[in-house]
Amino acid sequence: MSATLSPSLLLAVPLAPLAGALVAGLFGRQVGRTGAHVVTILGVAIAFVLSAYVLGSVVNDGAYFNATIFYLFYSHFDTVKISLDDSRPRP
Repeated sequence: MSATLSPSLLLAVPLAPLAGALVAGLFGRQVGRTGAHVVTILGVAIAFVLSAYVLGSVVNDGAYFNATIFYLFYSHFDTVKISLDDSRPRP
């Protein structure tokens, strides 16, 4: 049985290293050199573990993510919808 992947789980993968980099970059003097190293390595390690979990879910359980990523409004009349919707008919 296929399960859907949580959007918050998928969002945590790129945001974990970003959070570590922000802490190291903005508060590097306060946390020190070793603290900045620990925070950035921890962010990458968290992203790796979550990515491995997502990969295992996709490969073993057939998990998928089917939702609209975002809307891009570039004029008053046109909208670009970027979606991972897999509801189109297959040949």
